[in-house]
Amino acid sequence: MNIKENILRIFSANFLEVISRIIISFIIPIILSITEYSNLKTYMLYISYITVFTLGFEEGMYIKYGGKEFNEINLETFKYEHRLYILLQIVFSTIVFLFGVFSENLILILMAITIVPYNIVVFFKANYKALGEFKIYTKIVYLQTILDLILNILLVFFIKSSSYIMFCLAIIVINLAGAFYVEGNFYKKLKGIKCVYDKKIKNNFKVGFVILIANLSIMIFYGLDRWFIKIFFTEYDFAYYSFAISMLNLINILINSISVIFYNYIAKDENKTIINNLKRYLLILGAFASLSYFGFAAVINIFIKKYIPSLNIIAISFSAYPYIIVINIVIVNLYKARKEERKYLKVVLKMLGIAFLYNLITTILFKNSILIAASTTASFITWYFYSLKDFSYLFKDKKELKFLTINLIGFLISSHLFNWFLGGIIYLAIILLTVKIFFKNEFLKGMDYIRNNRYLN
Repeated sequence: MNIKENILRIFSANFLEVISRIIISFIIPIILSITEYSNLKTYMLYISYITVFTLGFEEGMYIKYGGKEFNEINLETFKYEHRLYILLQIVFSTIVFLFGVFSENLILILMAITIVPYNIVVFFKANYKALGEFKIYTKIVYLQTILDLILNILLVFFIKSSSYIMFCLAIIVINLAGAFYVEGNFYKKLKGIKCVYDKKIKNNFKVGFVILIANLSIMIFYGLDRWFIKIFFTEYDFAYYSFAISMLNLINILINSISVIFYNYIAKDENKTIINNLKRYLLILGAFASLSYFGFAAVINIFIKKYIPSLNIIAISFSAYPYIIVINIVIVNLYKARKEERKYLKVVLKMLGIAFLYNLITTILFKNSILIAASTTASFITWYFYSLKDFSYLFKDKKELKFLTINLIGFLISSHLFNWFLGGIIYLAIILLTVKIFFKNEFLKGMDYIRNNRYLN
């Protein structure tokens, strides 16, 4: 299957996930109180870090199998890797569970129950991505997305639960269903295959641990603003801020669907011309992603008025999309495809330090949640320009800088000085005008390539 078909397959699955998450993200805040919603978001913040319990093993496998086909790998070793991984997750789940019981922390107990099924799904999704097995990958996404939507609709409209615990349990059930599905498929596919130890398996930890620290740093980077809000601001501030970030994450799902495809592709061939063109198309896509803010603003103004205070945070956060998209899809994948794990780690740690400094200064001087969001956007912009020095061919001329600057200023003005309808029209006009001025030839050429299916094979 060629890359164009894979993009359509992954994008369609993730588009369904976005539609589901949009519905869920808007209906849950309606039924839950600010306090209960804050507790739910605290649980979700905690479980976003549980991949740390892989100790880099899964990340090492991802690098090891990236660019290969399923029929090229040693299935006996793969089966052993799977068994070792499961045992590791059970150990950590038990430790966290006991810690939660002794500390009488219900959220930690729920987190402990989540670890094994959640990380099992992570294991298979990562390896299916690395091996280009996108058909089974999308089936996992479809299963969990549909179940997620059904359970949350039941909780909101039929059970009418006002407790965050029920929504946490729904997340656990969704991950259990995903885990049973991938495990069943795994044993069916590898039935009769022996489980054989290979001493090279240790390299999964050795290589993967560096990637794990880098990925963990990225997760902290993405969640740093929420930690500052959680620690230094009120419960209400955290609820509003978390709601804003949940809107941002909706579009990130679609961004990640593109990233899923391009790691496997870049790992096989780093074609500088294609990647540079891809970067420009992603900048345009990022501008349109920022435009989605006005749609969310309309829904919030009409249906969820109690979260109107989060609109300024959402606007500031959405302005970072052009930078976020290029970082996630191009820059991060290039470091991984080149096997430059240590350089990747150094860059991520530097950016984490800068983000921490930005947020700390903002908290000390202003203690304003909107300015915390601005600090996070500034962190993404800093990362974007810093990493371009490692891939000099990605920065060809000043057109991109002008495009980014005009769209950033235009978006901030449109989102803050006008209502959602007029602001959306003004910003759309700015996007179309800047694309025509700076990227007209590239845009038209890109459309021709897609229509003719060139270099997407």
